[in-house]
Amino acid sequence: MGGVSTYGIFTMARLGIYASSQGINVTGNNISNINTEGYTRQSLDQFSLHMTAADRYNQSATLKMGMGVLAPSVSQTRDMYLDIRYRNEQTHVGAFEAKADSYNHLSSLLDEVTKGDDEAGVMEAMFNDAIQQLESLNSEGAGKGQIDTLFRASVDTLVRQINKTATDLEALHETQAEKLSEDIDRANYLLDRIRFMNSTIRKNAIYGDNSLEMKDQRNLLIDELSKYMNIQVTYETEEISRGITGEKLMIRTNTDTIDPETGEAKQLSRILVDGIYATQISIRGMQNGVDVYEDVDLDNYDLNLAELTDPHGRTRVLHEEDQGVVKNRDIGPVTNPDNEEEYLVFDTVEEAQAYADELNEDAVGTEFRVVVTEGEEEGSSGITVHEFGTTVYNSSEDATNALIELRQDPAFESKSRVTVNGEVTRTDVKVIDMGSGTFEIHQVELFRGAVRLFDTELDGALLADREMLTEKGVFASEKDLERDPDAAGKRGIPFYQKALDTLANSMAEYLNEANTLADDVIYQTNADGAFIDESGNVTTDRSQYVLKPEYNYYNGGVLLSNHPNGNSPEGITAKNISISQNWSNGTFRVLTTKEPQIIGPDGQPISNSTDNSNLNHFLNVFTKQHDFFPNNDGIYSDAANNDAFFRGTFQELLTDHISATLASDNQLTNIKLDNYSLSADSLYINRDGVMGVDLNDEAMTLMSYQKSYSAACRLMTVFDEMLDKLINGTAV
Repeated sequence: MGGVSTYGIFTMARLGIYASSQGINVTGNNISNINTEGYTRQSLDQFSLHMTAADRYNQSATLKMGMGVLAPSVSQTRDMYLDIRYRNEQTHVGAFEAKADSYNHLSSLLDEVTKGDDEAGVMEAMFNDAIQQLESLNSEGAGKGQIDTLFRASVDTLVRQINKTATDLEALHETQAEKLSEDIDRANYLLDRIRFMNSTIRKNAIYGDNSLEMKDQRNLLIDELSKYMNIQVTYETEEISRGITGEKLMIRTNTDTIDPETGEAKQLSRILVDGIYATQISIRGMQNGVDVYEDVDLDNYDLNLAELTDPHGRTRVLHEEDQGVVKNRDIGPVTNPDNEEEYLVFDTVEEAQAYADELNEDAVGTEFRVVVTEGEEEGSSGITVHEFGTTVYNSSEDATNALIELRQDPAFESKSRVTVNGEVTRTDVKVIDMGSGTFEIHQVELFRGAVRLFDTELDGALLADREMLTEKGVFASEKDLERDPDAAGKRGIPFYQKALDTLANSMAEYLNEANTLADDVIYQTNADGAFIDESGNVTTDRSQYVLKPEYNYYNGGVLLSNHPNGNSPEGITAKNISISQNWSNGTFRVLTTKEPQIIGPDGQPISNSTDNSNLNHFLNVFTKQHDFFPNNDGIYSDAANNDAFFRGTFQELLTDHISATLASDNQLTNIKLDNYSLSADSLYINRDGVMGVDLNDEAMTLMSYQKSYSAACRLMTVFDEMLDKLINGTAV
């Protein structure tokens, strides 16, 4: 086209007025949303209108120029790189916030520094009291009854405190499990809302609405989601309707993890959101109330991703690259090709199976599992399943509910694939006994079931919550290390539970050993070494055993048991450690000595009631350094590494290992949380500097549009004067 025509100036002025007017509207919208959370600064997209086609009578001297301005759309000012960096930092913030919260609760239970009197923790003070009682009684030579009463009271107070701490730790573990469940619910809510917004934005795009404000809300949800897991956000183009394309949001996990099968590092990318489809997160392999896996470890809190569904619950078409285990879903019986209103019904399973084979042959390149079921009980009547003439199973027990994978010969290219609802899909053919001597063939659609995530996947608050529920530190088993090679260095609530159990079990073992003597040492036996009663008869009833004269003072036994109403020392933990029943009722007492009495000339023992040598042994139990091992025959035996994890006294295990380790973990977590929070805040400010509304900038923009609006109006006035001169003033 040549230069601007006379009336082209009118169009130019009109477009300028329109563009300036819309620019003022956009600027006003920015100013009004300056305090709106998540609002992204909008700008008017303007393009110069220029017609490139040449006139039919084009002349080289004709001046070529633009014809005005177009303002077809409004866009947002965002920096994707800053979005990525901010969300990555948010993942770290979410993880360490969750850890810090859990450690703070743990500290309230186990931090011995901030509790008790005289700069000693509550439990530490109880240990000190037990030691002081033994030292005082030993030096003052108090009577046996007084020793037993005072020491028992001191130990009883200590074990009750251990019980309370163990119970509190168990309650904290349950609370942590609830927190994980709540965080999963919140993450699922965010995924569901993002999916809903994607669907709405997609519909709006059909009518030309770019839904900028809704995208702002979606970005807020994505920002929050990034605190629960490490995500990768991408934008793709999809065909919405014939000839109409739009933006499709994809959210995937973005985690570097270890493949437990190969032990090699790998980067995993699981699909969380695919446009209008989204997954849901669950625990322990459950999907729609069905256990997807056979080897679910209930104590490992396995996290899983469900199949991708749209807002109406419809499953996305199966893709080869999708995650998950291939499952099947019954989609109804196959209809009679001669009459679509009738189902195919057969009188024998052989006839049904033969027709199923024909369907399989028609489905070129499609994988099938043929399931033959007959009767309500396994193994009812004989069934033989054939795979193209080859017997696969002969016994009815094997064939009932058997899954047989068939791969079709690609040579049958002329055959059509089985279709479901008009779409090519992978299907199964399932022969079902209808219970009345007839059989139907059902199609079963393949879909991807829940995906079990590796232990180190997701990151963020969900991973932190889960690790606080599962990580055992030095108590990690071989299976734990297969799942996570760094498991031995991670400590959650189970580590502190097991460490406290080790303290209780070891203390009970040493105290019980200090207060007992072997039966063959204290009880009378015959020449063959068999125990005898008062009449000299051999007996296996321990209550009938007779003490040797030199040990007739002996009334020792188990001091600490696994229940207050029993005397068993087996399986003692922090939760069940108790004063034994016989120590409580006085049947057992603290042995002041283990030495035999001297037998006098008259054959009677000479009392050594002033001998308190065994009290020194009791003191040594409390003050001596012991080796503590992850594997303890009484309670734990599956730790991968059984080297001693600590050497010290019982008090030192509590204060220098359990409490000190918790303090170190808590301090390190809070330091990292502060660092990541500062980094996230800095990135947020930088990002807000790009996407946020600045009043000074908007004021300048507003003045610019105001001037351009006035100039365009002036152009219209000039054009009016030109026309007036041309029409009314020419040749007058």
